[in-house]
Amino acid sequence: MTEQDVPQEELEQVFSGRYEITHRLGQGGQSMVYCARRRADGALCTVKQVRPEAIPDLEQNLRILRRLDHPQLPRFRELGQGDGVLYIVQDYLPGVSLKQILESNRRMGVPARWPKVLGWMRSACEPLAYLHESQPPILHCDLKPANLILRQDGAVCLADFDISRELTGQCVPILAMSMAYASPEQKQFLPLDPRTDVYSLGVTAFQLLTHELPGERLFHRPLPRRVERLLSRCLAAHPDRGVQSGGELREELDEILSCERSQLS
Repeated sequence: MTEQDVPQEELEQVFSGRYEITHRLGQGGQSMVYCARRRADGALCTVKQVRPEAIPDLEQNLRILRRLDHPQLPRFRELGQGDGVLYIVQDYLPGVSLKQILESNRRMGVPARWPKVLGWMRSACEPLAYLHESQPPILHCDLKPANLILRQDGAVCLADFDISRELTGQCVPILAMSMAYASPEQKQFLPLDPRTDVYSLGVTAFQLLTHELPGERLFHRPLPRRVERLLSRCLAAHPDRGVQSGGELREELDEILSCERSQLS
């Protein structure tokens, strides 16, 4: 906890009794995140305390959050302020993160099977394609296992839009990022496009399949050639050789998973 973070008891006072914090969800570079219950109807919400260093990006962040309208994305509820504390309320995304699944599989020493991982990728491509095909397009810019939430119905939701960007032609560098999952162009502060999200999703899939991050040698366990080829394209060092968007990745995953189903039938 940093010196700018407000203790949970004080934050509940800021809410004037409208929300009851149940537990802390995590800590990002620009916010402290809590799960809270709305006293009016008992609904669970995600409450983010906005840190002072995040205020310059707040207008852009709010513009993106207010645009989100997809069942696998968090819905914006309100921006509140009290006692000098800014907070953002969104719908809570129930489920288990792919980071939790990764850590559990690591403890057992058993990586996830490739059809399951590709199924998770395919589900994540629904909201990702929605973002990339919006006008103007939205880039998530922070896809990683912790920000991919697997619901009980099998759908994968995208969380944490703190560093997301709209593609408006103006290049705004992203200084805070998850280095292990960031694309080469993101790390070099170059102009971004939807391929940066595809790269990050590819890193996530690779890690779930191998329990390692991509290195010089791409694959350390036997995978079907078509799966290796797709992940290699997601992780292409030169974006022009890679998968171009969430929609394109969805189509390629459909083809692979369709072949897998036909072989099992």
